[in-house]
Amino acid sequence: MTHPSDAGPRAEIFENTPARPLPLAVTMGEPGGVGGEITLKAWRLLRRENAPFFVIDDPDRLRRIVKDQIGAAGPDAPNAANAIDVAEIAAPEDASGIFADALPVLSLGAPITATAGKAEAKNARAVIRSIEHAVTLALDGVVAAVVTNPIQ
Repeated sequence: MTHPSDAGPRAEIFENTPARPLPLAVTMGEPGGVGGEITLKAWRLLRRENAPFFVIDDPDRLRRIVKDQIGAAGPDAPNAANAIDVAEIAAPEDASGIFADALPVLSLGAPITATAGKAEAKNARAVIRSIEHAVTLALDGVVAAVVTNPIQ
């Protein structure tokens, strides 16, 4: 019998998980930082795995990041195939059902704007609300864990 770690580092993560595991709650991080990009990359890598997560953020902010990643070259550009569908969810339990097709986002309920590379005091309350909401969901047993994107 082999040890789970013999199958690679990710084997232990997915071993003995239920058919529909509780999702992870990912916080938005500093809006001017790399949290949105980290979340989008994680979704691209994990969307076909049985490891759903959702991010607590402004869906439109994430859509703007996706648009910026595609660039001004237009829909026929080679990287246009990497476009991500960002889908707003009403509740954490909705994440598993759409995770393979779209990045689930639990909206903060207010628009978030940011300047890349700059921490802005105007966004502090939204960042804190994102963390507080994720922690509450974890304490209530609605999510498996909390993942925080980088904050200032």
